[in-house]
Amino acid sequence: FAVQSVSSFGKIILNTSLGAVLSFYFLYEKEKLLFRLKDINYALFPKKIADCMVIFFRDIKNIFSGYISGQLTDAFIMAVLFSVCFYFGKIKYAVFIGIISGFFNLIPYIGAVSAAVLSSLISLTDGDISKAIYSLLVIIIVQQIDSAVISPKVVGKSVRLHPVLVIMSLSVFGSLGGVWAMIFAIPVTAVLKLNFDRFINFQKKKRRLKLTYDKKQI
Repeated sequence: FAVQSVSSFGKIILNTSLGAVLSFYFLYEKEKLLFRLKDINYALFPKKIADCMVIFFRDIKNIFSGYISGQLTDAFIMAVLFSVCFYFGKIKYAVFIGIISGFFNLIPYIGAVSAAVLSSLISLTDGDISKAIYSLLVIIIVQQIDSAVISPKVVGKSVRLHPVLVIMSLSVFGSLGGVWAMIFAIPVTAVLKLNFDRFINFQKKKRRLKLTYDKKQI
């Protein structure tokens, strides 16, 4: 069992290291790689299809960048709120717990549970059950505020989605695919909405041109 555990841990370290190295080189050579992929795209597909693919993947890049930026902003706000609440509650290591809890919030559901467990355990080290209960209440209340107000506003604005649409997308994707689906719910919805809006605008423009042409014929 010990040998198996060491072996598994070694694999995790190796995979993490490889992932970090590959990510570094990908980011370092990002512009060259994107330029090369663009050349391959135009070499393999007709110009119209290649143009559509470039626009589509550019949209995905911009939306996911905005989504990550929005999520990090939300995590920072949550970290500040948790830290302040724990500080005034005289919780041990208030700022540390607040920062960890705030960035755990990036993971739907699992993050909230992890933050609650961490804050409660640290509070119990003082032997004060009331502080553990206070920590749980803080996590629950702040999480509810984040789900209903902060996240839809901050993350929704970063990907140009209405807060109501953000909440709806999280609910639908969560019911269909659970936690992992919720992680991609907002950016996928943003991509679909962007292309739907483009389709509607194209149809409107097409209809206006047709009306103008018909009037000229008359």
